Amino acid sequence: MPIAVAALSGDLGRAPVALARLVALGWDLVISHAAGAPDAGYRLQQELGNALRQARLQRSVASVLVQLVVDSEDPQHAPHEIVEIRSIRLLVESGIVAIAGGAVPVVREGGGRLRSVEVPIDKDRASSLLGRLLGADLLILFTNVPEIVFDSGRPDERPLRRLTVGEARTLLATSTFVKGGMAPKLEAGAAFTAATGRPAILTTPERILDALVGTSGTVIRP
Repeated sequence: MPIAVAALSGDLGRAPVALARLVALGWDLVISHAAGAPDAGYRLQQELGNALRQARLQRSVASVLVQLVVDSEDPQHAPHEIVEIRSIRLLVESGIVAIAGGAVPVVREGGGRLRSVEVPIDKDRASSLLGRLLGADLLILFTNVPEIVFDSGRPDERPLRRLTVGEARTLLATSTFVKGGMAPKLEAGAAFTAATGRPAILTTPERILDALVGTSGTVIRP
């Protein structure tokens, strides 16, 4: 079955129901979860399990606390390795919905020893890396808006439903409307698609099924 990595942060809202619908469509699912409250990962596992059972889907859900290896000399602290990637892959191959949470930054020292460091981690970039390492067929970056809108609030505003990697990077370099919270997601989506040749979608959980058929969301393609 095709693999989708879905990046989720903030309040769960209707995300568990939307994710269960993806499973019903035949996707193997890995959820990259940027936990807020300490019990957020547990709540996601519980509510997603409930949504799967309500949809009569016989799929188990398991959580993995992930460590992200960063370069201590890199001021951006971009993760380049996920220590638990093999465990996540084994869960997917077993048909289990995997939640990759925690995103603890670490550095490798002599002998391969890991040491935790207190540095900020771009969770969207980490999700993009997870998708690439798993060979995912789709990266979903959940946002709080259905799609990117060009000239939002103006009479000639228009949704950007389809972008190439080049167009996405041009927008990041030249436009102000994607700055702030949307910019890291657009950058992460473009990086995933550039590396894999596979699509990335930016949308809300409520619109993900529409985005899959091109009637909502912003889809990045090669």
